[in-house]
Amino acid sequence: MGTANQEAGITGLIREALAHGRSIKIKARGGSMGRLIPDGSVVEIIPSAHAPRIGEVVAAARDEHLFIHRVVATDQQIHLKGDRRPKKDSPFELSDILGTVKQITTPRGWTMRLDTASAAVIGNLLAWWSKTRPRFRPLR
Repeated sequence: MGTANQEAGITGLIREALAHGRSIKIKARGGSMGRLIPDGSVVEIIPSAHAPRIGEVVAAARDEHLFIHRVVATDQQIHLKGDRRPKKDSPFELSDILGTVKQITTPRGWTMRLDTASAAVIGNLLAWWSKTRPRFRPLR
């Protein structure tokens, strides 16, 4: 995204906007969410109306770094994972969760809403798959 100071400022602005009940759109960078959120996609984040649910894609902040990853487990903490990452992120506290991703618009103009019943089912399947799929190692 940029320098640590730039990220700290962006994360603070996102946190403040969502705390005041506003949605916010940002340009996502990186490939950790694979084809769902290609690099350069515009992501709309809305304030969460409930605790994060397994399968949802959320925005979270840690050490002023922004993460947009899927919830794969919840207990006393929230466990997130990028769809293309082999391992979960270190657990997040509920206070680290900034909001829920409502809509994605890819650089090619394709738009997908994540606040629908069908998106919730697909999200749950992806969360389950990311925890249970076998880990293959290349032959050497």
